[in-house]
Amino acid sequence: MSEIYIREIPEKNIGRFEMKVDSHLAFIDYLKKNHTLVLTHTEVPEEISGKGIGKKLVQKVLNHVEKKSFKVIPQCSFIISYMKRHPETHHLLDERMAFN
Repeated sequence: MSEIYIREIPEKNIGRFEMKVDSHLAFIDYLKKNHTLVLTHTEVPEEISGKGIGKKLVQKVLNHVEKKSFKVIPQCSFIISYMKRHPETHHLLDERMAFN
C-alpha cells in the first residue's frame, strides 16, 4: 500500500495516480497544464473506505507534486477539504488558487 503509480497520456495531458490496496484500486485523476496539476477526482472503493486510504493517497500525491516542483489546483472536494485542514500544503497551490 505504500507506493503510488502514475499513468499518463501525454498527448492528452491527463493522468491518474493509483494506489492498489489488496485487490482494490484507489485513484486521483488529473489534468496537466505545464507545471500545474488540476486534481479533478478522487475515488476510493467502498470496500476499503474509512481506513484512511484517501488521506494517504492525497499525501503521497502532494509529496510527488512537491518533489517535481509542480503546483496544484484542486477541483475535487475531498482534496480541497484535505488541503483546507492542512495549511502546510498551501504552498503547493497554484497562484490562481487560494483558501480563505
